[in-house]
Amino acid sequence: EHYARNLAGLLSQGNFTDKQHSVVQQILSHHSEHWCMPHMANEDPWSFEASFYFTIVLISTVGYGDIAPETPAGKWVAVLISLMGIPLLLSFTVPLAQSLIAALTSEVRRLYITR
Repeated sequence: EHYARNLAGLLSQGNFTDKQHSVVQQILSHHSEHWCMPHMANEDPWSFEASFYFTIVLISTVGYGDIAPETPAGKWVAVLISLMGIPLLLSFTVPLAQSLIAALTSEVRRLYITR
């Protein structure tokens, strides 16, 4: 709301060409309809690819914020996915990290520690 008001104020005060005016109007109308980023205006925000991307970003705890559930049900599903997905992801990454650290440690010992 605050963002849209500021853009509307700039639009009324600015010296925009017709094309610039049209772009700002599109941003304002899209922002009021969806929380998603403007590049998603012509896409289904919950296609299989976008949903898979959201799930990976969610369980990896990166959280870019470019796509997010808007409904209470969607938010609850995201919570459930993260409660199951984060420990599941850790169950794969912790052993992988342990084996990588063990391999690097043995290589460093072999190369740099004298006997």
